[in-house]
Amino acid sequence: MIRSLPRSRGYSMGYGLYVTLYFVFLFAPLTVTCVLAFNDSQFPSLPWKGFTLDWFLADLPARTGIFHDRGNLSSILTSARTAVLVSALATLVGTCAAFLFEQEEFPLKGALYFLMLAPLVIPGVICGPASGWWCWGSSRSSPPSSPLWCPPGSRSSTAPLKRPR
Repeated sequence: MIRSLPRSRGYSMGYGLYVTLYFVFLFAPLTVTCVLAFNDSQFPSLPWKGFTLDWFLADLPARTGIFHDRGNLSSILTSARTAVLVSALATLVGTCAAFLFEQEEFPLKGALYFLMLAPLVIPGVICGPASGWWCWGSSRSSPPSSPLWCPPGSRSSTAPLKRPR
């Protein structure tokens, strides 16, 4: 979107609606999860059975809160330590790389730049075609696929596995 170009009212309203729906779609599951964390039921689900802090503070035989579960607390601490360490290391390496690529000219600069960007590009490039192959590939060489991963009507989980010739 180029801000200097004039925009129609319909375009501005459509763009605003799109951005609003995007954030609602992004944050609605988080909001529902946060609200249901205070529901007094065996599982965080509807219908609402009352307000409780048991999911966080309980130390009962039927339900152990997150703050009384040593395994979960240990996992959270390990994840936090890993996140801090990886963030610091990535910031240091990324800053050094940015200065290197902006300030210096050296042989194979393009190849090294490609190698640094590859982890950002490869997952989408690999996962997209691989998903298509898995769901709609030829029946001679495709492995059976699960209906949980493929759209209805593409492949069934009962398709026999045939090896390519």
